[in-house]
Amino acid sequence: MAIKDWFRRNKVKSDDSETGQKDYQLVVYMRSDGFIPAIQFSGDNLETLLEASTFSYACISGNSEAIASLPAIVQRAGKANEDKWVEISTHPLNDLIKHPFGTNGNLPKWSWNQLVETMAQHIYLTGNAWLKPALIKSGKNPRIKAVYLLIEPSKMKAREGSDGVPIEYQYGSEKYRPNELVNIQNAAPGSLWKGQCPLHAAMRDVEIDRTAHNRQKANLENRVAPGIVVEIDGFFGPTEEQKQQVLKELTENYQKATQDGTPLVVGKGAKIHPPIQAGQASDIFDTRRFSRDGMLAVFRTPPPIVGIYENATLQNFATATKIWWLNALFPMLNTIYSALNNQLIWPIYGDQVRLWYDVTGSDIGLTILKDRVDVAQGLVNLGYPTNIAARRVGLNMEHVPDLDLANSQIVVAGRNTEN
Repeated sequence: MAIKDWFRRNKVKSDDSETGQKDYQLVVYMRSDGFIPAIQFSGDNLETLLEASTFSYACISGNSEAIASLPAIVQRAGKANEDKWVEISTHPLNDLIKHPFGTNGNLPKWSWNQLVETMAQHIYLTGNAWLKPALIKSGKNPRIKAVYLLIEPSKMKAREGSDGVPIEYQYGSEKYRPNELVNIQNAAPGSLWKGQCPLHAAMRDVEIDRTAHNRQKANLENRVAPGIVVEIDGFFGPTEEQKQQVLKELTENYQKATQDGTPLVVGKGAKIHPPIQAGQASDIFDTRRFSRDGMLAVFRTPPPIVGIYENATLQNFATATKIWWLNALFPMLNTIYSALNNQLIWPIYGDQVRLWYDVTGSDIGLTILKDRVDVAQGLVNLGYPTNIAARRVGLNMEHVPDLDLANSQIVVAGRNTEN
């Protein structure tokens, strides 16, 4: 039905009490802005998953880069009177750290830090990181030549026994026994091989953030309301032909210059109401803020670490950094290196050697050192020998025989009356 026919049939009128003039009135509501939110986001492409949201990207990439920033070292178990683990620079595993993909072949020359960063990203995005070791079997003492990263961890399949234990892995057309691969798994309550994916836990917040972001983008790029309203005497204004001429002139000379909404030509008696908005700008900002907080919680990343400095000060930034390492990064580092040692290093070199990470000289290492020294100092003040206090708090300092003396603070002060 044409709008003129509808109007004549319903005979909508309005009174002007001041002029006594009677005129028709048309109320126009623009209800839809054409924006359709993305209801669900999914995909198995790792780059797409990583870039799904600004905040999830900031968390995953920032956490992974920080984890990889600590250099790897080879350690052996210390003797009874030594620290628990002592670094050794002559072990063959040091070659693996220098050249994780080996020195031969066509693989890129990745550093160990780059390998660890990518493994951490895989764990955050899929719940697992997979490595295929290459061994040199010469005589009775095989050694590790290289480790190859399986670059699409989400495509790993497994054949399980009735008890859920993996019997065989399949990656593409290749099949592997469980002991032929290193599976770095983010602990999952329902599987012995498939890890729990942190990104899946954050996906609702990611989808909300993407939808709110698209809404903001649409609001910036599109005007729902008319750009310019031209009123012409008479209820419906000019004839249809004249109206099209006016719209053509306005569109060509006005709209292109301003990128505003579509011009609207109506009769002078028409009333224009603003469109019904699906959500105010402040609502969208609040929505993004709540979804952001959800993602930060999943990835255990304090707001200042990803550049949110709304309430940050120098003091609480330092505290946030410490919480970040203790709550998020060190647990992930332990997951990665413990899996490497249990599944790869110890079956070949024995459990008296391990691959680990070194915090010496790093900012977080100095922060931890300061905290441990404070605790050790408290033990020394109680009378314990400094060497015992240092070992108790894990300072990993060299053993100094002169520090085996108890109540050393009394001796330093010259108050020891035993001699």
